[in-house]
Amino acid sequence: MDSILQTPVEKPPRILIADDQVDILSALDLLLKRQGYEITTVTSPTVVIEWLEKKQFDVLLVDLNYIRDTTCGREGLDLMSHIQMSDPTLPVIAMKAWGSVEVAVEAMKGELRDFIQKPWDNDRLLDTIRAQVERGRGVRQAQNRTAQERDEARKIQRGLMPRSIPSIDGYYIAHAWQPARHVSGDYFDILPS
Repeated sequence: MDSILQTPVEKPPRILIADDQVDILSALDLLLKRQGYEITTVTSPTVVIEWLEKKQFDVLLVDLNYIRDTTCGREGLDLMSHIQMSDPTLPVIAMKAWGSVEVAVEAMKGELRDFIQKPWDNDRLLDTIRAQVERGRGVRQAQNRTAQERDEARKIQRGLMPRSIPSIDGYYIAHAWQPARHVSGDYFDILPS
């Protein structure tokens, strides 16, 4: 009987959207759900942090302003610093109305991957999100592969170590082995002559 090989179905990209304006969240939710994205919307930096602790997202689309009557973007910049420490692989796209060059430059110095001016162009926004989802997933896959390779190398290296120390009259032999990082280049063995 022939078997049909199936590739694993990739989950729809998850996007966390943070903005203090409900109409902006509704418009983005409508646009992105139609494109097959799984959307979570929040209205404050505090709630962004709570969601990031619960779930892994492919992209964070974040407003830089949350306090009415300001355009400094400080809340969004502080949030991005927190995100960089907790998940440096998460692509962050900032959105800002009345964007100032200074805020955009400061945001780009951090781990911000792109910047969208409000009001946005749907095609540019969708292209940016697609590119960042692909980039973020690629980075995470590469990190997972590296971690798996390191684990395999560690297991192989441990398998090369002697399982028991021979007894030699008149000598007491002690040993210790600790890799400098994940895998060591050193090897030792004790052989009776």
